[in-house]
Amino acid sequence: MEKRKYSIMALLLMLSLVFTGCGQEMMDWMTEAVVEQAKEEAAQQAGEQPVVPEAPGEVKQPDIDSAAVRDSVAAPAGQYAYASLNGTAKEVYEEVYNALTEFDESVNVSTVDEDILEQAFYAVLADHGEIFWVDGYKYTEYTKNDRVISMDFQPTYTMEQTQMQSYQRQVEVRVKDILSGISANASDYEKAKYVYETLASTVAYQNDSPNNQNILSVFLGGSTVCQGYASATQYLLSLLGVTCVTVSGTAMGTPHAWNLVCLDGQYYYMDTTWGSSSYTGGEGMAEGYVDYSYLAITSQELFCTHIPDHTFSLPVCNSIEDNYYVREGLYFTEWNSTAIGEKITEQKEQKNGVVSLKFSYDELYQLAVDYYTEEGHLWDYYDGNDSVYYVEDTNMRVLTIFSVDS
Repeated sequence: MEKRKYSIMALLLMLSLVFTGCGQEMMDWMTEAVVEQAKEEAAQQAGEQPVVPEAPGEVKQPDIDSAAVRDSVAAPAGQYAYASLNGTAKEVYEEVYNALTEFDESVNVSTVDEDILEQAFYAVLADHGEIFWVDGYKYTEYTKNDRVISMDFQPTYTMEQTQMQSYQRQVEVRVKDILSGISANASDYEKAKYVYETLASTVAYQNDSPNNQNILSVFLGGSTVCQGYASATQYLLSLLGVTCVTVSGTAMGTPHAWNLVCLDGQYYYMDTTWGSSSYTGGEGMAEGYVDYSYLAITSQELFCTHIPDHTFSLPVCNSIEDNYYVREGLYFTEWNSTAIGEKITEQKEQKNGVVSLKFSYDELYQLAVDYYTEEGHLWDYYDGNDSVYYVEDTNMRVLTIFSVDS
């Protein structure tokens, strides 16, 4: 690229953003031109400590009809990724959010540091799963005497504003229908469980589904990949007044997206994708089966398989109070074959032949697996006309049993 000297020179750099897709390449950034950068703002930020937002108090239930399209002129306070940012990054977040919701073609931002702009852009998308009409951005740097003095942000829209508004109206109808199934007065746990099982049981995992990097694939197409599940989970829970943010990283070495959620004042992780039987698959699984192993789990449990990319600071999640198995009475801290047997009987009658139990430590989990599978005590609860399958999840210490009448 030929470089000429001017008193003020503008160089256009293009960033091509690729979202997570559970098997697609992630963050493949392309730079059309490179210039020397003034790093004064970055140096100012370097001395600041990362911010982890405190768990919020009670959040007022928003009006779902009006909240479906967030077109306010200021970024809402209390969004997790926003609250985790430092200094200038918060200002840039607000400017990026406003630009996207106003469908602006170009706005000047309060930084000349491309890293801060990138951080703010990702934070906006993590906080706002409802934004489906942008897939990246460009930025223009203005320099004087070889020093960057100003920067413009230019979103890369995937559709015209009128088309976005048409899609948004369709999404509103579907979202309103989904949220009609849960009371605004339900607990945080009940809301998270409802969203998790609704999406996991009704939306198919499909690699080639159209618009699978945003919520259109979920609410209008009925099939998606991890990015769609995570964005839809974030959007629905935010409408229900539950703090939720999308987290990107890898799972089992593959690009992936999931959620961080605040339930009753404590942070947990949840992975709606891994709750869907269309993703996990397997012989003998009941149709529409929901795997609750990844609903409201700890950092220690999640990090056995998931690694976040640390786009923003994350809390240590160590509470189990709102874990699915704890809340549903399916969590065992000691060996009691009678109590476990009662839950097996109860679950196979109530859950379409599916029994799922969690154990508090490895030795107890292995004792249960050996007792019911190797020693054959499952047949104390099933007869010869049943086809019985079981799935062991050693990382989560969950034993799941499926039965199908022959």
